[in-house]
Amino acid sequence: MRVFLSHSSNEEEIASEVCSCIEANGHSCFLAPRDIRSGYEYAEEIINGIDNCDVMLLLLSESANNSPHVLREVERAVSKKKSIIVYKLEDVVLSKSLEYFLMTHQWLNAKPNKGHDEIIKCINEFAENHSDNPDAVPEQTVEHGMLSEKKKPSGRGHLPLKILAVVMTAAALVAAVIIIFNLTNISNASESDPVISSEAQNTNTDSTPSENTAQSNQSNTESKVKLGDSLSIGKYNGEPIKWRVIHISDDNKSAVVVSENILTMKAYDAAEGGKYNSSDGNDYWSTPSSDISPELQRLIRGDNRWKLSNIRTWLNSAKENVTYTDQAPIAKAMSEHKNGYNTEPGFLNGFTEDELSVITSTEVKTGDSTTSDMVFLLSSDELQWLYDADVSVYAEPTQAAVEQDSSGWYKTNKSVYDTKDHFWWLRDADSSDSCKVHLVNISYITDERITSKNAGLEGYGIRPAMTIDLTAEKINSITEKTNEIN
Repeated sequence: MRVFLSHSSNEEEIASEVCSCIEANGHSCFLAPRDIRSGYEYAEEIINGIDNCDVMLLLLSESANNSPHVLREVERAVSKKKSIIVYKLEDVVLSKSLEYFLMTHQWLNAKPNKGHDEIIKCINEFAENHSDNPDAVPEQTVEHGMLSEKKKPSGRGHLPLKILAVVMTAAALVAAVIIIFNLTNISNASESDPVISSEAQNTNTDSTPSENTAQSNQSNTESKVKLGDSLSIGKYNGEPIKWRVIHISDDNKSAVVVSENILTMKAYDAAEGGKYNSSDGNDYWSTPSSDISPELQRLIRGDNRWKLSNIRTWLNSAKENVTYTDQAPIAKAMSEHKNGYNTEPGFLNGFTEDELSVITSTEVKTGDSTTSDMVFLLSSDELQWLYDADVSVYAEPTQAAVEQDSSGWYKTNKSVYDTKDHFWWLRDADSSDSCKVHLVNISYITDERITSKNAGLEGYGIRPAMTIDLTAEKINSITEKTNEIN
């Protein structure tokens, strides 16, 4: 039996004790940093250790409860359908993050004990029960020094257990306990988030989107475009891009469009130091952002400022070889060393000259910064445009985007939540951390529509937006071409 020991760095001594006991009973353990091979990437070794284990043993303490490093290990284990045994070292009120994973554990009747004999019994029983059924995915909880029983919710009383190993099907476990990449920092859209301002768009920010809708429906002499319409402009991954009209200027001369689907999965920005959660030989996987300076956050987890982000540079480039002014978005600078896009042609590289001619350079305000962009990401406030245009705020990726993605995050969410929707980046930042950026949540996770994650996470979607000139000669031909396609 191969056991992966997940623990906080504060519990290294007890982790070594437990490891020795397990290995003395004929099993093998992966124990970091003992089993991290010299010259290999730390994160890669951890992932390999989880992937190759039969069961994860989580040493649950207050430190582990608050450790992002431990959380990521548990996330990985659940996503890989690995069995988990929780060894409770002390009384802990589970964080919301871990609670989603562990809330369905079966707790066993209290029996005072010493040492780690009970966990050895647990692992031996697990090995015996799963020798003929390796795909079963039970989860168990054992308190340090005793076995205990978990109470059922809603006052239903206790559930006595006659056996130590409780077998659950993988499907039931996954449906009950997984919450992937959406566990912390849920927030609402800020009322102070700026909206796009552009001379070409001539948008009056004092008027509401609904007022603009009424005005735009009165007359549109310049084009046939209306709110909610679909347009086909440009290609990405070899596929035509379908856009939805979500906002029309008061004078009907310009419109904001957003892609109907998520077009690709990419990090918002690379870790500026070139290696995620690492700097000068120091590892920061288990260090919360609150304990790290803003400069170091950006160095090891990516910059959340739209003006300086890699994704802004990529979206606004039509070149085959995109020039990045700071750390290029290489895979090594992402959280799982995947989905690097430093060698990928710019997003606008798939647009013809006629298609580029209808895109208007837009003055985009994000926080205290103003940029001039051909393509941009929406802000939290601008999501209201989708609601007013009756365009879904939720989106699924194109098949080409799924095939391009090597993180596998979307496929995991799809199988767990039975949803085709996926998270997608907004351009505005979380004010609490210099590395966190807002995303649109997927409806199956929580009722909140906004969450926030580190800029260097590479498995989230890109749903670009742009302003098009409705007075351009080519816009009507594009509209007619789209109608023919539809």
